[in-house]
Amino acid sequence: PPTIVNVLANPGFESGDSSGWIGGGITAVGVPAEPPLPAEPPGARSGASAAQIAGGGVAVALQIFDAEPGDEVNLSAWMLTETALDAGTETFAGAKIIFRDASNNDLVPESVSLGFLNNGVNPGINSEPGLDITIEDTWAFTQAQGVAPEGTDKVLFVLLNFDNSGGDNPVWFDDVQASFTKDNVDGRTFFFDVFDTLTVAPGSLPDPLPSERPFSYS
Repeated sequence: PPTIVNVLANPGFESGDSSGWIGGGITAVGVPAEPPLPAEPPGARSGASAAQIAGGGVAVALQIFDAEPGDEVNLSAWMLTETALDAGTETFAGAKIIFRDASNNDLVPESVSLGFLNNGVNPGINSEPGLDITIEDTWAFTQAQGVAPEGTDKVLFVLLNFDNSGGDNPVWFDDVQASFTKDNVDGRTFFFDVFDTLTVAPGSLPDPLPSERPFSYS
């Protein structure tokens, strides 16, 4: 079988900083203050560090690689929130795969095998399960996988925290893995200088149903 190669730089944040990640959403690299369940000393899910993504609205961290039509990619991560997410403000967290063409237009994925398809204004593959009001103080796994459509030039592997509580719900991420399911990943180039800043897209708040959440940003 093909060897699974994690193409991400600093996927477990063991560098002690946010090197390799762009988007501006990482506000701290270290360990959660509260112990995960069952009660343990405070710590990352593995290793010495995890990354906190926080900020009102949509806070993101991402890495970008070149890609081709027909590429099947997988993105997974572990997430933890120390405070129950605010049920009244449509706050949630997760991961997302976005395919883009050479003009940086988001493309609707060819197919989705893990996670759920968003083929609306912000197309991509949203991971499942997302981190919502039902999960607190424990590391939760989330995953997305799908195939790049015609016209694909690059793929974005995105971690995000959609926080409409005014920045009161930071989320920790650790042990992130992104891979091309083909065994040949030669030539996959990381774009350090593409979209180093992201802004929240205009529009209404996302629907609370996971299948309808747009994870809206541009």
